[in-house]
Amino acid sequence: MGICDVCNAGSDGVTVPVRTFQRAVVDGKFNPFQLRLAVGRAGWSHDQNLAYWSKVVRENETDWFLCHACHRAFHAQTQSEAEAAATPRAPVQEIGLPNSLEPLRRRHPLPPPPGVPADWKPGLKAGLFGRGKPWGDAGQATALIRHGRISEARELLQRLVLHGTDNPTRLLFCFEGRRPPHDETFKIGKVVAELPPADKTLIDTLVAFGGRDYNWLGESFLAAAATRPSCEFAAFLLLAGFVTMSDQWLQTQLLHPRKRVLESMIVCRPLRAVALLLERRHDEAWESFHHCITEPESIVTAYEKALQLPATPAERAKLTDAGRIYGEVGLGLVLFDLGYTSERRTHFARLAPRLGGGLAEASRMLA
Repeated sequence: MGICDVCNAGSDGVTVPVRTFQRAVVDGKFNPFQLRLAVGRAGWSHDQNLAYWSKVVRENETDWFLCHACHRAFHAQTQSEAEAAATPRAPVQEIGLPNSLEPLRRRHPLPPPPGVPADWKPGLKAGLFGRGKPWGDAGQATALIRHGRISEARELLQRLVLHGTDNPTRLLFCFEGRRPPHDETFKIGKVVAELPPADKTLIDTLVAFGGRDYNWLGESFLAAAATRPSCEFAAFLLLAGFVTMSDQWLQTQLLHPRKRVLESMIVCRPLRAVALLLERRHDEAWESFHHCITEPESIVTAYEKALQLPATPAERAKLTDAGRIYGEVGLGLVLFDLGYTSERRTHFARLAPRLGGGLAEASRMLA
C-alpha cells in the first residue's frame, strides 16, 4: 500500500511519469481542488491553493504516485497516454502497530513482580558498610522498574554495578540515572567513566541532551554512530541518541543552505516524544511518535513558522521523510522499553533497510 501524492490516501495505485503529470498541470487539464480530490490549506482561496500546488508540481522531479481513484480522474481529465505509461509502484510497508498502547498491553500483561527478599531494603546500611551483594540480576531490576518499584530497582542496580562488570547492566544503570525521579544517591559519574569509550559516548549523548548542549550532543552521537553497538541495550541507546538529534538535524537542513546558524532549541515533536519516553510517560510518547508518522508535514510546518523560513518542495520532502523515520524509530524505542519483544523485533527488521551505518546495525541487532 502506498500514499497517494494527490489525496494522501493509503491505497494501491500506479505511478505517472513526472513529465506527463507536469504537462497536464501546466496545461490546466488537471486541477485536484476543482475535482475535490485534494484539500488545500485552511484560509487559502482556491486560486492560492492551486498556484502553490502547481509550483510544487513544476519543481518536483520525481514521478507521481496516484491511487486508482485519483488516476481515473487524472486520465479522464487529460485523455492522455498516462495510463499506458504508468508503472506499478512498490508498496510502502505499513508499520503494523496500533495507535495506542492498549492493544499491546492486553497482549502482554505484566508478569508478577520479582520476589524481593523480605529482609532486604533499598539502601540498607549503604554508606556505613557499603552496599551488600545483589539478590537478583538486571532482568529483575527491569521488571521492578516496569512495576513502578523504582527505588528497589535502583538499589539492585547499584549493587549489581558495584559487584560486577557486566556492560549491559552498567548501561542500564546509567540510563536509569537520566530518568526521573531524581535521586541524590544514584550517581552515574563513576560508572560512566569506567565504560568503554564507544559505550561512554552513548551516555554522553543522553547527558548532553538533558543539558541542551548541542555541540557535545553532536560530537558524542557521531562518535557513537561510528561504532558497532556492543549489545542490545547499546543499540537501544544509539537509536535514542538518533532521535535526540532530530531538532539539530532538522534545523540545519533549513538554516545552512541560507547561511544561517542554529541559535536555540526548538522542541519538535520527536524531541518531545523522546523526553516523554525518558520520563516513562509511555502512552504520551507513543502518541507523539505515531503522530510523527501519520502527520510528518506538521513537523516541517512548525519549523517553517518558528524559523520564519519557507521550505522548498525538495526540503519539505526530505524533512517530511525524516520526521516519519524519527517516529518509526521512536515507536521501536517504546516497544523495547516496555519489553514487547516480538513486536519490537518485527518493527526493527522492517526499519533496518531504511537506515544506514551504525543505525542500521543497531536496528538489525534489535530485530
